[in-house]
Amino acid sequence: MIGWLRLVLMIFYAPLRGLREAREHGTLLPIALIAFVSQTGYTFAAKQFAGARSRGLLWGELFQGAMTVALVAVIFVPVLTLVANTFDRRGSFRVVLTQEYAPLAATMFYVLTA
Repeated sequence: MIGWLRLVLMIFYAPLRGLREAREHGTLLPIALIAFVSQTGYTFAAKQFAGARSRGLLWGELFQGAMTVALVAVIFVPVLTLVANTFDRRGSFRVVLTQEYAPLAATMFYVLTA
């Protein structure tokens, strides 16, 4: 767990090196959980500062955090892979998506967390 948090902190003090490290060695599940927790916390804090009345962490914040992470994972990463494969043809879209999905999704989740 310390390695994942080290990568998140490295994005703040050395962004290029941190994202390069996340792309090469980042795993998908831990950073997806970190991105979900950060989005849920952000939604909760934003609603509290906006003056919305809530008594705690409600299903709305959890759902919105999950939808943000799912949007990045299901729509944004494959579309970004398709556009990149269009310009730099390295193989069929299916092969490139299979090879590059986990590193690109981990990097996008680190960016979302930051």
